[in-house]
Amino acid sequence: MKRTFVYLVLILLLFFGFTNNVHGLDLGAAKLTITGPTTANAGDTITLNIMLDIISYGNATSLSYYNGRMNFDASKIQYINYEYINGDHSAVGDTGNWYPGVFSFAPRAISTGSTGVKVRFKINDTIADGTTLNFATSSSITRMNSNVPNDEGKYYFDMPTTGSTLSIRVANPSNNTTSNPNNNTSQSKSNNTTESKSENNQIQSKSSNADLKSLSVDKYSFDKVFNPNTLEYNIKVASDTNEIDINYETEDAKSTVEIIGNKALKFGNNVIKIVVTAEDGTTKEYIINVEKTNDKTKAGNNNLKAPRTENKKSNSNLYLNIVIGSISLIGVSAVGYIIYIKKFKKNIKKSK
Repeated sequence: MKRTFVYLVLILLLFFGFTNNVHGLDLGAAKLTITGPTTANAGDTITLNIMLDIISYGNATSLSYYNGRMNFDASKIQYINYEYINGDHSAVGDTGNWYPGVFSFAPRAISTGSTGVKVRFKINDTIADGTTLNFATSSSITRMNSNVPNDEGKYYFDMPTTGSTLSIRVANPSNNTTSNPNNNTSQSKSNNTTESKSENNQIQSKSSNADLKSLSVDKYSFDKVFNPNTLEYNIKVASDTNEIDINYETEDAKSTVEIIGNKALKFGNNVIKIVVTAEDGTTKEYIINVEKTNDKTKAGNNNLKAPRTENKKSNSNLYLNIVIGSISLIGVSAVGYIIYIKKFKKNIKKSK
C-alpha cells in the first residue's frame, strides 16, 4: 500500500515537472483575451481589444517578445486599422495581406508584462440579418525574460499561452431573407403589421378643421360676402328684434358649434359669437356685430331684404312713366302737326 502511494506521488511530481517546469524553470501561464461588442448592425465599425494577460509569471521578470494572432472572416468584415495599447512598440502588426483573415501583432520589450492592440473592422452593409461573426485568438510565441538561465544558459523562456473567442451577432433588417428561409413569412407579417399600424394611425388621427362652410342670418344680409377666413360681420336689425335666426354649415361634419349672445338683444351694438370646435379640440370663433335700432321698420346699411324689393319696384315705375310720357309727347306733337297743315292749306286758298 505504501509502495503504491509512493509511486503515485512520483508520477504526479513528474507530471507537474514536465508541464510547468523545464530544466528547473517555472514557466507560469498567460492568456490572449479578446473583448468587444456582442451585437452590432450591418455597416457598423467595431473595435476589438486583444490583450496579453499574464496569469502567473513563474520565473519570468518581464515580456521579451510576443507574437499573437486573431482569425476572422474576411468575406463579412473589412480591416480598417489598429493601435497598440500600453506604450511604444517596435513591431508592426500584419493587416492580413499575407494571410487573409488573420491579424497578427508582435510587440517587443514591454517591461510591464501586459500589452495589446485595438483593432477596427467595418461590417459589410449587405451581410445577412442574424449573421454571427466569430473571432478567435492564438499565440505562437510568448517569450519571457528570466532571472534563471535555461539549459542553454540563456535568461529567457517561452510561456504557455491559451487563446480565447468572441462572437458578435449582426442585425440587418433590410437584408433578412438570406439568413433564415422562413424570413419571407416573418417579413410579410412584419410588413402587414407595419401597414396595419399605419392605417390605424391614419384612422385614429383627428381632424383639426374648425372652418364654417357657410354662415347667414334670416331676413338680413351681412355687410360683406361670407368667407371661411373672414371672422367678423356686421348687420343692423329693427327695434322689435330680440333674437336673430342664424344658419350655418361646418366644413367638417365632426365639428361642433356653439352660439353665444343671441338672446335678448339690447339697443345699440350686440356681439354674437359662433364658436366652432374641431374634432381634435381646435377652435375658431366667428363674430356677428348686431346693431339694434330704435325704429321698427328702419334697419340701416341697406342690409334688409325688404328695401331691395322696393328699389326694384320704384325703378319699374320710373321706366313706365318714361314710356307713357314719351307716348303722350308723340301724340300731342302729331295733333299739333295736323292742325298746322289744315291752317296752312286754308291760307293758300284765300290768297288765290
